[in-house]
Amino acid sequence: MKTLSFLARLLIAIFVLFASTGCSLFAPWKENIVVDSEPQGAQVIIPGQRLTTPCTISVPCNKEVVVIVKKEGYSTATYNIRPSLGFCGVLDVIGLWCWLIPGIGLISPGAFTLDQHIIYAPLLKDASNEATPVKEAAAPRAP
Repeated sequence: MKTLSFLARLLIAIFVLFASTGCSLFAPWKENIVVDSEPQGAQVIIPGQRLTTPCTISVPCNKEVVVIVKKEGYSTATYNIRPSLGFCGVLDVIGLWCWLIPGIGLISPGAFTLDQHIIYAPLLKDASNEATPVKEAAAPRAP
């Protein structure tokens, strides 16, 4: 059996190197979050954006996001969405144990995924804004 030529070995080494590098570098760096509320038409506030429900927002996978949903006359809802290590990030960690190159992927946002992708905010009527009924004063009794 013939031994592999130097060029063939070099090509195999390059292929293995690229195949084992952090797949997170090639994963999406942003994820969508769908926000809806009851009643609809509430204001959605995230850093740098103001939208109205229902809406879809695109945010980086590796950053914590605070989503505020509010509407006049209703309570305000706040949601903290945190990143966690995703599937590609786990593969990078496993690859890091075998070969150092995959660890590069852990610095990219693609290594993470957000823990929540759908927000439904049922806003409650704000009791402090409701008018309180006025009680009629009792009529004075005739003597």
